[in-house]
Amino acid sequence: MKCSRILKYIIFICLFFCAAKGQAQFDARFSQYWEVKGYYHPGWVGQTDNKMNIYGSYGMQLMGFTHAPRVMYFGADMPFTLFNKQHGVGVGFFNEGIGLFRNQRFWGQYAYQMKIRKGKLGIGLQVGMLTVSFDPSDINLGDETDDEAFPTAAESGMAVDLGLGGYYSHPKFYAGFSAHHLTAPRVSLGDKSQIKIHPIFLFDRWIQYSDA
Repeated sequence: MKCSRILKYIIFICLFFCAAKGQAQFDARFSQYWEVKGYYHPGWVGQTDNKMNIYGSYGMQLMGFTHAPRVMYFGADMPFTLFNKQHGVGVGFFNEGIGLFRNQRFWGQYAYQMKIRKGKLGIGLQVGMLTVSFDPSDINLGDETDDEAFPTAAESGMAVDLGLGGYYSHPKFYAGFSAHHLTAPRVSLGDKSQIKIHPIFLFDRWIQYSDA
């Protein structure tokens, strides 16, 4: 009965966020997302007792094509105790190449962990930097080499990135919510181009059903 009520709340929250205004996706998605929880949820860091977690993922698409999409993520986190309270810290690095664009991010994470009944709730903060770069050296414009719409030299820009979230783990289920790019960073590529990255909100859950 309790699991049924929890599932109804989860469906309601998912429908609520699905009704929000859609934006172009900036962040990559990993098919085995449950193995890289630190990438999605700042509140996850430090959830494991007395154990450091090191994880990573690498993916490619359209293999054999020049400048095919590729993505790499590496992260680590560990718990620590301070004033008899459990905390967690983590770091992450992300690199993505799509065509002539490259997106790079690095960040640090902190989470305060507290026990609630049989589970553990983590409230986390993530602060980092993101970089977007564009290299036009392989552009072939034919005879239109003086088109001002295309840069003639490599450009890159950097901006501060902020995220936060909560993560609750229980022996029979877990649920996480996080918000990324809360500063809505704007990255300038030279004097003529600017990329705005919209905030995104993520929700993740897993429930173990049992007939007992």
